[in-house]
Amino acid sequence: MKILVDMVHLADVNFYKNALNQLNKHHDVTIAVLNRGNLLKVITKEYPGFKIVPLGKHYSGKLGKMIGLVQRSFGFLSLYLKGRPDVVTSFGFYPGVVAKPMGIPAVLFHDDYEYQFMFNMCNRFATRFFIPDSIRAKLPANLQNPNNIKDAKIQFYNGFKETAYLKNFKPDPSCLKRHNLVDQPFVFCRDIDSISLNYDDHELIDLAPAFQKLKDQGYVILYYPEKDHDRYDGLCRKMLGGIPDIMSLQYYASLTISSGDTIARESALVGTPVIYVGGRQMAVNLPLEKMGLIFSTESQERILEYVDKLLEPGFKDSLKKKIAEAGWEDITKVITTALESYES
Repeated sequence: MKILVDMVHLADVNFYKNALNQLNKHHDVTIAVLNRGNLLKVITKEYPGFKIVPLGKHYSGKLGKMIGLVQRSFGFLSLYLKGRPDVVTSFGFYPGVVAKPMGIPAVLFHDDYEYQFMFNMCNRFATRFFIPDSIRAKLPANLQNPNNIKDAKIQFYNGFKETAYLKNFKPDPSCLKRHNLVDQPFVFCRDIDSISLNYDDHELIDLAPAFQKLKDQGYVILYYPEKDHDRYDGLCRKMLGGIPDIMSLQYYASLTISSGDTIARESALVGTPVIYVGGRQMAVNLPLEKMGLIFSTESQERILEYVDKLLEPGFKDSLKKKIAEAGWEDITKVITTALESYES
């Protein structure tokens, strides 16, 4: 069976990795990659032996995004005509735009209901559309599939996209030595920019007061900005580009502060408390907020209060039991089962 997978974000690399390593043993898998930052370089490294096809380039702004969509659609058309896939898939809608009129099944995933443009495009072009169960209550009644009918277009899974690669996660303790963090408490911070449409109205949060407080308490701040700048020089240890052991660093961190929702969920799912400062009220995050894994605020005062609360002795240890008892679904199995259902 021919499977085409489209990847446009670094998060896609991890989301599909376990599934594609299984599928590539028995199927013909091609990965289409958007030319964005170091994405192609990372995918080439993480997917040795796979067929990888650069497709389109990244544009910023709404007009740029539309230009990119048109260019990539022609690219997909060319790919499909050269070697028609049996099924296409992505965390997003892009390969489905051309697949639908050509009668090619599109298995699409998405978890950001509040990003309505992306959600509606996925729903429009998907043959089957998989989303987290936490979003179900926000959907119109006709889309909620309350009886979980298996052949319905919209399917729900109990978990998060991040559980595709973090379920039963085992950290690499050697990362502490590589980053000079042995016996050194540290905080991980991810700071996103407004270059993504789902964060195009993101307002900068000044993290200097929190960083100063943490530094005064003896913590190292690993600061991972989406775009380089010098606002916090002298307060943190800046990290740029791809970080191969980023999951392990999040695991061993005492706390994560993140304006990006993916990093926030990743840290929470490996048992590290999170202060989410991205300013978006997301249905997918609600289960983690209710469990006391993610604390959302944009207030500098509340950030400082949460720093004190989440760094209390024993707080992080109390999260491990909650995660172990959650019983989230094996998302890798969801992916492989959905794609292989189109095998003739």
